[in-house]
Amino acid sequence: MKPEVIEQLCKNSVPLFEFLNVSFEFNNDGVFRCHVPKERKVSNHLGSVYAGVQWSLAEVLGGIVFLSSGINGYVPILKSMNINFIKPALTDLVSEVCFTSDDVDTMQKLLDIDGRYDFELESKIKDINGNVVATGHAVYAIRKMR
Repeated sequence: MKPEVIEQLCKNSVPLFEFLNVSFEFNNDGVFRCHVPKERKVSNHLGSVYAGVQWSLAEVLGGIVFLSSGINGYVPILKSMNINFIKPALTDLVSEVCFTSDDVDTMQKLLDIDGRYDFELESKIKDINGNVVATGHAVYAIRKMR
């Protein structure tokens, strides 16, 4: 699937991402990013980006990774998500994970064997100056669609 199709599918499935003006970026290098502009609607009472928005930026990338894999007949499910907030997020933000074509091959092989696959993603959320403001650790389950 093309990135713009995946982005629209994500925004249609979870309208929050449309509301937040989140955009996605990925190509064949295995790096997946999502961006959110620093606007009032993402801010908290301190003027920084609300923690829930940061959490969502880290979490959504698991679904984007799976959708971009081209594997059909399965659905990603979040099993757990931890986030560490390092410093205030005062600018536009970019969340980033890496999931290579080798990772996709491993996923496909194990799905072919077991019909299920669990994987972990480490995310970094950065401000526009490249400073890491939060890190995330998520565990996803890939299961057959019912």
